[in-house]
Amino acid sequence: MQKKDKIIHFRYIFYSFLAFFLGINIARGLFGGNLESILLVATIFSVFAIICIIKKIYKPFVILFSFFLIGNCFYFIGETSFNVKDYYGNVSVVGRVTDDITDYNFSKQVVLDEVRIEGERAGNVRLTISGGYKIEVGQYVAFEGLVERAKPFKLKSFNSFDYRAGVKYYANADYKDMVITNGYVTVGESVRGAVREQLFENMSERNAGISYAVLFGDKCDVDSDIHSAYKNSGIVHLLSVSGLHVSFLISLIFFLLKLCRANIYVRFICTTIFILFYAYLCGFIPSVMRAGIMAVVYMASKMLRKRYDSITSLGIAGFLICIFSPLTALDYGFQMSFFSVAGVIMLTKPLTKILSKAIPYKVATLIALSLSAQIGIIPITANFGVTINILSIFANLIAVPLFGILYPFLFVSSVLCAIMPFMGFLLLVADFGFNVINALANFLGTSVGIFGLSNFGKTISAIYFLIFFSLGKFLLKKSFFKFVCFCVGLLSITSVLAFYSIPLPKENVVGYVGYSWGGSVVVEEGDQCLVVGYNSNLPQYLSLRGIDEIDGFISMDFIKEETFNKLSKLKVKNIISVGENGNEEYISLNANQSYAFGNFYITAIEQQEKMLGVKITCSEGDIFVASEENFSYNTLNLNPNKNNIIFAGQNSGLAGGDYLCVSSANIKNASYSLAKDGNMMFDWAENGIWIRRID
Repeated sequence: MQKKDKIIHFRYIFYSFLAFFLGINIARGLFGGNLESILLVATIFSVFAIICIIKKIYKPFVILFSFFLIGNCFYFIGETSFNVKDYYGNVSVVGRVTDDITDYNFSKQVVLDEVRIEGERAGNVRLTISGGYKIEVGQYVAFEGLVERAKPFKLKSFNSFDYRAGVKYYANADYKDMVITNGYVTVGESVRGAVREQLFENMSERNAGISYAVLFGDKCDVDSDIHSAYKNSGIVHLLSVSGLHVSFLISLIFFLLKLCRANIYVRFICTTIFILFYAYLCGFIPSVMRAGIMAVVYMASKMLRKRYDSITSLGIAGFLICIFSPLTALDYGFQMSFFSVAGVIMLTKPLTKILSKAIPYKVATLIALSLSAQIGIIPITANFGVTINILSIFANLIAVPLFGILYPFLFVSSVLCAIMPFMGFLLLVADFGFNVINALANFLGTSVGIFGLSNFGKTISAIYFLIFFSLGKFLLKKSFFKFVCFCVGLLSITSVLAFYSIPLPKENVVGYVGYSWGGSVVVEEGDQCLVVGYNSNLPQYLSLRGIDEIDGFISMDFIKEETFNKLSKLKVKNIISVGENGNEEYISLNANQSYAFGNFYITAIEQQEKMLGVKITCSEGDIFVASEENFSYNTLNLNPNKNNIIFAGQNSGLAGGDYLCVSSANIKNASYSLAKDGNMMFDWAENGIWIRRID
């Protein structure tokens, strides 16, 4: 009897990881009551269950659903890393300065490890130092001040910046108030410091910053114009240590060991040690770990004479990374690295086969590689607001082969120069090579082929990846079912987009956008928007809310030129300064004066010759926003019954510096913690306000 051909070609490790990955990514929305997340999970597993029942195959459903639930658990395990102790008021802090240092115009930001707060061991601290620049790597610093707990999310975006660095707290200190003593420098810091010194001594400052970024993943010294050019031309991945970089280095190590006639076991051990040490130098960033684990699996398969399966290897790498660091699954760099490689594995061969009918095979392969990687990350690119350049395929066609020669040369010459500084002339060659790539990036980065994609959201992203994996060779074997899956997926995306495009009446919303010790209040009424206070999170919040124009902006402090320029980019119609801080470029509102525009009526409130804040009157009621000088709700001397909502800023009197104090006519003297998620949104309701966490 002839065995029936299977329709599904399943890779258990890879698809189990995808279920695990989905569980981590959607747990927050699922358990936070997000309707889209709940419906998406219910739909996916309901459809999958029906298919499994019809086909009478239950094992895949049980395995994938189990790993999805495990992923949910690992999300909450990972989230506990942010659940650290709160400290109120001034505390003593002692820590060692790492080489994670960023220079700004009037301050310096450093990451401290080996931290002790009030004598207790604590996580790393991201410290902003003002008034001095004589801070060196390895020094111990001690100071007293406020510390604010780092938050896992910032306006829907995962805080990977601090998660990677192990940062648990933020703090500010003045240089003159700090006690600085000598400490020690780690092996990694010594190596990076020696290489950095040689790069900046023998190369142009611009190319030295680029070289340090491609060697260790630290882009602090990369010129902003160059970063924009690389980003717009589609070759920004060259600035981050990725699988491409690691593969070049592994090939180099393999070649050198082969010249030394080392056997396969020696090659495996030496290459594995090298990968681990290089990952250590790069701070164990996800892209390096992913490429390194896949390389080790590949070498192990050859050593054990087993067949290497690239997609299974990718799944193993994903599991190992996310088991030890669960929230890495939310990291933009990890997602880009993982799904670009998945795209290459899934689509390179079929695309090469199609393209080779019209162009030479080698050229077709290079284009297929670039195109496959781009297809794999389209939803991620859209969701993180990164632009796409249709000419990036040609940019990569030139830049990647050139970089394949330049990067190993840069690596070897940097090591040699760090050991033997007199060989610094070798870096002049790398300097010239980067000038060529820079010219290419500048040329294509200003082309008309640049465009942005709207945020796909969870549902469209899920449907997109369903189509993506179905068209590959690792899920459905028969072309007919691939075609059906493609059509169903395309119809689903069209239906979802059509649903989202239905015009709905705009709700009136009051939002608070938190940032360190300051925040912005955003009042939306109909199609009009009023903002009080500026901070770095405001543009992202406005983008999430679909606000492209601000009717009025109120500042209770002097508006710096830098802030004024940022407000110009936000398209602000009316700029109002409360108190004697105005000039001819915007409106000055003095004590107890009022100003009206659109649906809003603004009044500056003063009591006992002290400017308390502003009262915003709109059709829904009165909103009072206190000046930043009023750190305690008790000093406001306001009657909550006369205002629908009161924003009192930090409330050190009631709950500590990490809290926003809100009162209303229906919710008396209520205070709500921002410590866990960083931001809240306040929506109008008939009986006062109700609170919805931004997720």
